[in-house]
Amino acid sequence: MNTDEAHWSFGHAASILLPYTLRGTLLSFLYLILPAILRAGGTSLPMTSLSTLVFLPVGLSWLWAPLMDRTAGRGRRTWIVGALLVASAVFAALSWLDPVADYALVLTVALMVAAAAATIGTATDAAIIDGVAVRHRGWANALQAAGVALGGLAIGAVGIVYGAHGWAATSIVMATAALASAGFVAVAPLATGINVNAPVLRPAAGTSLLRDRRVRHMLLIVILSRAALHLPMGIIAAFQIDAGLSVASAALIGGTGGAAAGLIGAVLGGAIATKLPPKRAIIATLAAVATASLMLAASIALQGATPGIAVILALYVFLLTTPVFVAMHRQFMLLARIGRHASDMSVLTGSEFLSGIMIAATAGWIVQSAGYPTLFVLAGLSAFGGMMLVGRSLDEGS
Repeated sequence: MNTDEAHWSFGHAASILLPYTLRGTLLSFLYLILPAILRAGGTSLPMTSLSTLVFLPVGLSWLWAPLMDRTAGRGRRTWIVGALLVASAVFAALSWLDPVADYALVLTVALMVAAAAATIGTATDAAIIDGVAVRHRGWANALQAAGVALGGLAIGAVGIVYGAHGWAATSIVMATAALASAGFVAVAPLATGINVNAPVLRPAAGTSLLRDRRVRHMLLIVILSRAALHLPMGIIAAFQIDAGLSVASAALIGGTGGAAAGLIGAVLGGAIATKLPPKRAIIATLAAVATASLMLAASIALQGATPGIAVILALYVFLLTTPVFVAMHRQFMLLARIGRHASDMSVLTGSEFLSGIMIAATAGWIVQSAGYPTLFVLAGLSAFGGMMLVGRSLDEGS
């Protein structure tokens, strides 16, 4: 099919939106529900932020991603179904544990939930590169971001379940939802993409991905952008609890409110990615993050951890994370090599997550040592550093 003949359909959109909604639900449980429960149960701030290490498998998905490059179409659907079945089994096991008393064991078991989310994301990323025309990639990435936001919406409902029935019932609900989702994905009439196109801006097959100068520069930009976003994300749940919110309220604000903000951010990200070249899109989104971070730092310094700022923080994180996600992933997909889409995307997105995990794990210590305002100043400076590096290292068309 010629690129000019490419068109969108419900099946094409659903094949991107549905897997990322499921991925977003799993990830939202790990960074919204679990840390809030730990903090509310008396876990220290450093140990609460350390729980972000549970995302380690997302940063290491390149270990099994090459296996996905051997499959396409329905083969990738099999990976997604398998990941959901694993997640369902893990949540069933978690229902027998206490997240505070069994802190280390819960985080160890929950690593498999993160691995399932990583597998879903990598399989979907590869399918998009294989099947979505380059000119449609901006909106395809926006659909991914929207899916993550919708996953947060589901977590808002999970927070209500926790408030009414506790941890065990919440884990069983998640296990049942993952099992039902696996069944639906197995039979749903999903398309694999729009059209196979001739990729551009990719290094020659057979060379190392890291030999490409643009990839090396992009990894440095990723580290700075992750610092800007994951320093706040590492303490968002704990901040909400410290501001006086309950676990259920924090889940509703971070999940439902965050979902609404994320959907708006996804639309903005898609529009920015469509109208601007990748370089300018990344600069624009990082500029917004830098400005918002410094404004939050000033507000917290003047007012402290208040419920109002906790709400603003949740909306800020999701509103601005999604446009950055769209801009970054658009560039990642341009750099992925023919025949190695899953492998290269897992390396690029894995480095993104891995740096974010390590940075988020230090957020609790930063706050405990220097306070919340300092953390947001560091986030703002990281975003400015990323902007400068983008301006100096990426070509205008890249």
